[in-house]
Amino acid sequence: MIPAPLTPPRNDEIWNGITAETNSAQDYRSKIVLDELFASDPATIISITTHSGEGGSLLRVLGHQPFSLSTGAIIPVLVKAQFVSGEAPATTTQPWQASSWCTNGPPLSSQTDAPYACVCSNGVAPVATTAPASICTLLPREKL
Repeated sequence: MIPAPLTPPRNDEIWNGITAETNSAQDYRSKIVLDELFASDPATIISITTHSGEGGSLLRVLGHQPFSLSTGAIIPVLVKAQFVSGEAPATTTQPWQASSWCTNGPPLSSQTDAPYACVCSNGVAPVATTAPASICTLLPREKL
């Protein structure tokens, strides 16, 4: 028997399976999280466990050299947070863009660097155009 989750599943209001967040938009959200974390958590050591896409975003926000992680890989990064006075630099983000998606179910694997490709099951080619909003709202997440 599989135990029930400790918290109810979260309804992701951003993800739709058709468009993808740009790196700049993800980096903007990652910076907000890091700023809030450093401003509110008094812990000396904080561990963040995430997938490679968010890991790459955190590294970009921290000014770290690019580092590609394969499935199951880890990277330890030590960060010393310091408060800096003055105005924060302006942040610009790009809008979401069409992304490759599989019409026959979840992708077997995906590539987070341009050209943002995915590998679909049974040799099906990914679709790289946006779908009408009605398709995005009518297809269950597991069908995308």
